[in-house]
Amino acid sequence: MSDVEETKNEAVASIPMTGEPVPEESPSSHPQGPVRIFFQCAVISLIVSLAVAAGTIYLYDQHFAQKVVAVDLKGFLQEQKDDYLDGKITEEDVNRRMDELEAFVDQIPKHHSVILGDVVVRNIKVLKP
Repeated sequence: MSDVEETKNEAVASIPMTGEPVPEESPSSHPQGPVRIFFQCAVISLIVSLAVAAGTIYLYDQHFAQKVVAVDLKGFLQEQKDDYLDGKITEEDVNRRMDELEAFVDQIPKHHSVILGDVVVRNIKVLKP
């Protein structure tokens, strides 16, 4: 047999018994590939977007958002007064503790608003020097 006859016999063998030729599969007849790639890209994009948004919110909250804290200044001063009057501490100790109080208040981050602990009712962190 010649090559032409073999090709013709193979073509006839691929025709189903109904007599209709089997259409060749083209890339456009199965949109599974492009649709699948689209959904994979969409899922990856969604995951990256959520991760970036969560990271941005976390960083903003930790470093830029204004927060309110209270310092129990009245309690601290009363304790120093009581200790001084009872003779437990000297005037030098009082001055040293006042310097420590100033350093404590100065080390509070700038994005924290400081109020007196006397005005706090609830839901505000009270710092004790």
